[in-house]
Amino acid sequence: MLRLSVEDLDRANRRARTIRKGGKEDDLLYDIRTARMLGQLLVRRRTGPVFLSTRRVPEDGTARPGEFDKGSRRFRMTYRTAERHLGTASSGWDLHDLRHFVPA
Repeated sequence: MLRLSVEDLDRANRRARTIRKGGKEDDLLYDIRTARMLGQLLVRRRTGPVFLSTRRVPEDGTARPGEFDKGSRRFRMTYRTAERHLGTASSGWDLHDLRHFVPA
């Protein structure tokens, strides 16, 4: 999910195009609650990574295109950062635990 870019989202049909292990393309479906949260997260962004870090791109131009949001100049969120945020917000969960989570 951290590799998703805004261009991968089909927001009208609540789908996200992704690459699974082994390189197979797949569509992820999401519900209306997720669609609403994505709308709040993305606001007016039409390109770039969905999930952003607080780290900013250096002015020297060494960052690869597609790895940061051009408007805010913030990098794509890393796995390590996402895991740290989840651990802080939960009772010690890690990102792999989310694969097995079934909401009530």
